[in-house]
Amino acid sequence: MDLTNLKELLVNGIKLVELYVNGVLVWMAKTFTNLVPLSVDTDGSIFNGVGYKENVRLSSSGGISSSAQSGSVTTGFIPWNGDGDVLRLKGVEWMNAPSNQHFYFNFYDADKKFIIYTSSSIWNQGSIDHILTATRDEDGVETFVWNKEYGTTNSLLQGVRSAKFIRITAYGSGADMIVTINEEIA
Repeated sequence: MDLTNLKELLVNGIKLVELYVNGVLVWMAKTFTNLVPLSVDTDGSIFNGVGYKENVRLSSSGGISSSAQSGSVTTGFIPWNGDGDVLRLKGVEWMNAPSNQHFYFNFYDADKKFIIYTSSSIWNQGSIDHILTATRDEDGVETFVWNKEYGTTNSLLQGVRSAKFIRITAYGSGADMIVTINEEIA
């Protein structure tokens, strides 16, 4: 029996973490680290005490916008490796966020200085779909991959590659928001 793609295993209503048969580990629950509650402010403390702030948005110049945005959630700074990182979101919307609002991925250098952004509205217009591939699975996990093969002269890709931090504004609740980098959301 192949259990490798099994995300969850229940036996008599009990959720298993590992399954051993005759002392041999045959299945282990996939785990991940939600980076939202670990996201930080510029001083290194947990952003807003919980890693997110509701009803605010990032601006296209990097900071928190002075314009409130109902229904949105914004993270603090999340470490970003840049070249080849895969970002996953669950519990919020970025791809299908309301088109009349502002939802961002903002990128920052090691000193948390703003580099560049992209927005869901730009992506939804199709003008960067050759640079940013975004998919949504049946469990609501949105996966974002920046096309590192596109070239070295594109300013968005240059910023993404050189960034050391990312911040996110998405549509939904911070309590429901899951962000992972290079980890699948089980």
